[in-house]
Amino acid sequence: MDPSSGAELIEHLQRTLGIAILVESVETADPGSPVEPNALRERGDPITIRATFLFGSNSTDVAVTGQSEAEAWNELARAAIAWRNSDFQHIPIWGGGG
Repeated sequence: MDPSSGAELIEHLQRTLGIAILVESVETADPGSPVEPNALRERGDPITIRATFLFGSNSTDVAVTGQSEAEAWNELARAAIAWRNSDFQHIPIWGGGG
């Protein structure tokens, strides 16, 4: 599956990784210059996505930046995968039994 939007990517990541992703903002890297979302793509401004990854009582805040909106979404996906993979001692993959 190749998600065609940020929302589809988030849904796919949540389902695949078993975590929740709360996207707080998608903005230009320079917050002092607000621009309409479609203009961001035209101008080629770097895009920053701020989000929180959640699993049970574990969470982490992230901010990723890309040279385009698509690149920023890809960076967010990479960050989610890295967080999920690096926290195996904190985030159980399946319920354990003795």
